Amino acid sequence: MTKVLVQPKGAATPVEVGLEPISGAGSSRYAVTCGEFRGEVDVEIDDEGSGQFHCQGRMHRFHTHRDRTQLTLWVDGRTYSFELIDRSARRSQVGQAVAERAELTAPMPGTVLKIRVQQGATVAAHQPIIIMESMKMEMSLSLPNAGRVKEVLCREGQLVEMGAVLVRLEPPVHDHPTA
Repeated sequence: MTKVLVQPKGAATPVEVGLEPISGAGSSRYAVTCGEFRGEVDVEIDDEGSGQFHCQGRMHRFHTHRDRTQLTLWVDGRTYSFELIDRSARRSQVGQAVAERAELTAPMPGTVLKIRVQQGATVAAHQPIIIMESMKMEMSLSLPNAGRVKEVLCREGQLVEMGAVLVRLEPPVHDHPTA
């Protein structure tokens, strides 16, 4: 079974997700575990991380994007962002990495419909910053932390690739106690 430990943005604790092929059921049927959830899905996926899965009688379209520390999952027009957690990493380091995320990237290729911030603006954690359209679905993009906008690197109507940096926040300023 393939298992990964992920932490949903804004959640206090990580969740273990497991995926195991079901033998004799063809190459597209898997047993899935996610926290307390247990189920079976039929998955069709291409080499770029797009596809569809059938679960509990419904078909869902999806797209994934993964880099070293993040997993972005788009399902039926909704975007879910996760931090990938190395089991040997200390939780304090993971929490700090989440809190200091300073770039908003496109979770998949699409068109920037609306930019809700400008350079110098202060944004709250999870405040909608960019509205994108992809595969005829609108999605609202935000960051898990508050900050000040350093750069807006896109424009309304622009087509962007998956992973393109759309907005950068200023690096956080850490107050270190003086001795």
